[in-house]
Amino acid sequence: DDQGNAVISGRVKNTGGRRADFVKINITLYRDWSETLAPKTFTVFVEGTSYELDTDKLKKSQASVEPKAIAPFSLVVPKSFGTIMSWKYDIDYEEY
Repeated sequence: DDQGNAVISGRVKNTGGRRADFVKINITLYRDWSETLAPKTFTVFVEGTSYELDTDKLKKSQASVEPKAIAPFSLVVPKSFGTIMSWKYDIDYEEY
């Protein structure tokens, strides 16, 4: 971005048959190939649809993805992190 931060963005598609709630991406970033600088894991939620998940309206997800739907995500990595050499990620979600 214009501040010198790295921005990692993408889209997640729900290929299943049920709605996924609280969809998040855990991204582990590596700063060098030898791993002498410790990797760091960042977590970001998708920009999904909003759902109230109980009758008392106490549990609400703003990161739900319907079957066959696509939701974007964006992670801003601070400039102070350093150069990103590689990464790995996993996607986590709940079903209500």
